[in-house]
Amino acid sequence: MNPYLTDAGRALLVTTILFIVVGSISGAWVLLLLGVTLSAVLVLACASLLPGALVLERRLVKVEVEAADDGAELARLVTGQPVRLMLTIINRGSAALRRVSLTPRLGSSLEVVEHAPQGFGLIGGGALSCDVSLVTRETGRHMLHGFHIRVRDVLGLFEVGEYVASSVPLKFLPNIRWGQAMKPDRSIKAVNPDRIGLHFVVQRGFGTELRELRHHHHGDPFRDIAWKATARTGRLMVKEYESEQLLNTYLCLDISSTMRGGYRHAADVPSKLEHALRMAASYARASLTNSDRVGLITFDEKIYGHIHPREGKGTLNAIMNHLVGLRHVVDEGLTEYTDAEVTELIVRYLMVQERLDFRRRDVKRVKGIGQGADYWSFSRDVIDSEQSEFDVELLRRWIGSIMGREQDRFGDPALASGVVGYPETDLIRRFCHLRGLEIPYRVETRLGQKERGLVQALEEIVSHARDSHLVVIISDLCGIMNHELILRGLRLARVRRHKVVFLTPFTPDYVQKGELSGRATTLHELFTLAELDERTQIADAISQLGIPIIPIGPEVSLQQALRELGARTRRRR
Repeated sequence: MNPYLTDAGRALLVTTILFIVVGSISGAWVLLLLGVTLSAVLVLACASLLPGALVLERRLVKVEVEAADDGAELARLVTGQPVRLMLTIINRGSAALRRVSLTPRLGSSLEVVEHAPQGFGLIGGGALSCDVSLVTRETGRHMLHGFHIRVRDVLGLFEVGEYVASSVPLKFLPNIRWGQAMKPDRSIKAVNPDRIGLHFVVQRGFGTELRELRHHHHGDPFRDIAWKATARTGRLMVKEYESEQLLNTYLCLDISSTMRGGYRHAADVPSKLEHALRMAASYARASLTNSDRVGLITFDEKIYGHIHPREGKGTLNAIMNHLVGLRHVVDEGLTEYTDAEVTELIVRYLMVQERLDFRRRDVKRVKGIGQGADYWSFSRDVIDSEQSEFDVELLRRWIGSIMGREQDRFGDPALASGVVGYPETDLIRRFCHLRGLEIPYRVETRLGQKERGLVQALEEIVSHARDSHLVVIISDLCGIMNHELILRGLRLARVRRHKVVFLTPFTPDYVQKGELSGRATTLHELFTLAELDERTQIADAISQLGIPIIPIGPEVSLQQALRELGARTRRRR
């Protein structure tokens, strides 16, 4: 590892050469002496940095990371709220390091809001602590991979840099109001009378409290007639009661690319998927707090995750962990990279993170790894097709040999909670999952495939749910071509006495219109009209079955959506 010139060093070098050349040509010994003196300064500055370069090259510098706030857990952070991390930089070498600066290497969703102090000194065998603050706007398990450490000489003329691995997973939960309980809506009927719960429901003819008197409808039991009110009004009136019973709910969450796409959002404008995660988390927490049962199914073109309806804290933890894991999917059928591209990603990562090289010896070494390279991000500009020859068998054997330690070190319930078929996931993809290597989700939704996933979810509910359930489907309904397939699934759910509700995010509402101008505004308007027309067609078809569709935007809370559902239910009566 060789020191290289900083901007100040390059300016001084040019000045030195200029003095020596001019002094030699003109015979001005003063300029020549000054040039020689400056060259000696450069040599001494470079020599003074060599011990520090040796310390970095031998990886004698270590960075330990822990939560700066007492009681804070790196596994239970909240999206949108900055987290303070305390960094302890330990110099295990004998040489002192001067003018040290740290730059964290973060996952794509993490941002630095308060940088660590720069230009500090670190004596040989010493340690120094400082704080750094990070934030993310996306729920998920995000990785702090390590730090790029730069050390300069006292004059700041030369610099040497090295990457120090320090993998720390940070688990961010959806940003919901944990202290606010969702009030039960009286318009939502109980669907399971086998035990007592804490959810207020409307019942006919029996219960604990009289809710209201209303006009008689066909099918109302004879015993429910309120004879005094009937005599007083001259029309048949019946009593309607309410009691507390258990409510079974299935949350069906669309995780397709249309829910993930869109513009880069501001702090106060969540993406569609992030908003859906918050609403699902809010509903699960409120319902489980009320002793109800909640289950979760996530789907794209197939069912990705399934958590059966149960009650209690364990179910809430399972649902939260599954929601956290939705940001980093490694399923081959739902991601962009092939196994060969994932292998290349891991090889590049291990070259930097662990200093392990799994390239074949007969392949020319990759240029650009080290200073100035884009580290392990997938780039064919650095490893072209002729050089993409890796010892895959050796890589798999190595990963298999350390997978137990990796699981102990980086394992988290969010990686596999509720994921269908996760144990069968390929070894190299599970390694990416543990180490937080991001495999891009599939960019485009294959037309006609999302409805298959939704219908599979409905069939799964029908086949596993003995009792009637409230099925809350959160989907933007984009990319759906086969309306009849969706309608058949919904009819089947209705026949089995399940109550279905749609919460549909509208993509243009999740874009800050003030940030758009000119051509972008025109494209936004065209996109709005196209999506509105597409969604109107499927929404009209679903509405004809008597299934409510509640449009939501980034400013709509779960409580507001349920109030709208209650209002529509009362109007239908």
